[in-house]
Amino acid sequence: MQERPIVRSILITVLMLFLAQVALAALVWAVYDVTMRETIWYLVATPALHGTIAVVLVLLRSLFVNSDTGRHLTRVNFANVLSLVRLSSAPTLLWLVLLARSHQTGPIVVPLTAIVFLTDLLDGQISRRTRQVTRIGRYLDSSSDYTVLLVVAVALVNYQLVSVWLFTIVVIRLGLHLLGQIILLIARRWQLPFRTSVLGKASVFAIMTLFALSLLRLIEELPPWFEVVHSGAEYVTAAVAALSLVEKIREFAADAARVRRIMSRG
Repeated sequence: MQERPIVRSILITVLMLFLAQVALAALVWAVYDVTMRETIWYLVATPALHGTIAVVLVLLRSLFVNSDTGRHLTRVNFANVLSLVRLSSAPTLLWLVLLARSHQTGPIVVPLTAIVFLTDLLDGQISRRTRQVTRIGRYLDSSSDYTVLLVVAVALVNYQLVSVWLFTIVVIRLGLHLLGQIILLIARRWQLPFRTSVLGKASVFAIMTLFALSLLRLIEELPPWFEVVHSGAEYVTAAVAALSLVEKIREFAADAARVRRIMSRG
């Protein structure tokens, strides 16, 4: 009985996010006269993603717990909603960037990406200042960051808006973190303490900033100096991401060893 309110809140939240993405897609269809051939995969991916999000969150409803008080939530709080906005927007961002080849979607892609990336800066601040830090929120924040960044990275390299070598570093960095967290969390039944580092946060921030700059290249008539700035940003991002990758490999090895020791005792 106590779990019903949070389950209802999860389903309503995911449904509202799905409807928001549908409304945005409808606006794009009306403005840019998009064909069904350009949209068919999006029509399949978007409901599938939101259905998966709803199922996973319902299964993990026990993690909707305030980390400070230990109380179970009866509804999805605002900070968690902001994290879910990033997950919800992943197919839409990819679709809009892919449409840029035949439609001038830059005026929509750039502000939408900025809003999505802004939620990453806000959700953590809001949760801490309002004392609404939750166990599920830590996983949502991280998984939504990496999902959106991986999706945008694929779209950007497809249009040669970022270098292939940088794309490779970013994908390895993000993919290793995501895979490592999934393996360790499942092994410990979602009880592994969640850790963040200054270098890890700096890496995500650098990648987001670079991707935002890269999306500006969809806009015509940029000043000549912009390419110099973009090239410099690529090298800085690559350096930070590479250092963070080394750190993640060391952390994963240490966590894996700790999990083996714990499981051998139990």
